[in-house]
Amino acid sequence: MKSMMNFEKYAKYFFAFTLFVGLASCDDDDDLNDTELFPDATGTISASDQTLSGNTLILEDVTVGQDTWVVVTNSDDQQMAAEPYLIEDDEDGEVRIELNEDANLTGNAEGDDFDVSLYADNPNEGTMGMYDEGIDDPVRDNMDMEVTQTVNTTAPGILGDDDQMVTDEGDVAFNNVNTGPTGGYVGLYGTNEDGTPNYDEMIGMSDYIQPGEQTNVTARFNEGYNYTTGETYYPRLYLDDPADQQFTYTASGGTEDMAEIYGYDSTTGTGSFVGNTANTTTPGGFTVGNTGTVGTTTM
Repeated sequence: MKSMMNFEKYAKYFFAFTLFVGLASCDDDDDLNDTELFPDATGTISASDQTLSGNTLILEDVTVGQDTWVVVTNSDDQQMAAEPYLIEDDEDGEVRIELNEDANLTGNAEGDDFDVSLYADNPNEGTMGMYDEGIDDPVRDNMDMEVTQTVNTTAPGILGDDDQMVTDEGDVAFNNVNTGPTGGYVGLYGTNEDGTPNYDEMIGMSDYIQPGEQTNVTARFNEGYNYTTGETYYPRLYLDDPADQQFTYTASGGTEDMAEIYGYDSTTGTGSFVGNTANTTTPGGFTVGNTGTVGTTTM
């Protein structure tokens, strides 16, 4: 009888011990799974200061160790300047982000600054595949600093002044042209009878313009076109896209070498075309004076 009681006693101890070991093992497994599923987030950003093209910010290289959101904000007010962009953990490389109408695109000579940050898509809270502000955690480096880079951007543009000349060959020299990463072209347009720009017919253009800021860029009126003294003409900047240094734009609805845009039209919400500008994005024209000089005007 005593042996039976001891057996029952030991059996209870054995059961309790087994249950304890099993629970501890489960806890260890959970800890292991947590470690495997939710590692410390990693990521890097590489981006250079740049002239924007098509309101698009180019990040040369972004690497991540997990699904990650790229978040772009205005440096001055920290307002979102683009929709958060999701990079999956196997999509390292160049990233292009289109800035939206909340981006501070002033076109000032000193440029506009944007902060680019990485946020790991939180698998434990919020909604996977959707940016959850305040829930998706900022990625940190090995110094426990948030991975953020500030990028200075300048506006594409065409700049002329009163010292320009129209030569006997029909050349118009612009003091400065600033193009995006593919370079571009300057097209010339005339004026409608009601005084508005006539963008239906290109009456002159430049040769290919290298990327970045270029000085003394020349556009030429088409052969046989006679410009009129006192008339206003309008330059417009074009992309070289595809980047083949061959101007293939067609006004009838082509998709190559389209007109450059910068900022957003407050009325339409679409990108504003880039014309003759000093330090704003308001398109302008130039007037051929009596002496053959070209003076800049604004619309």
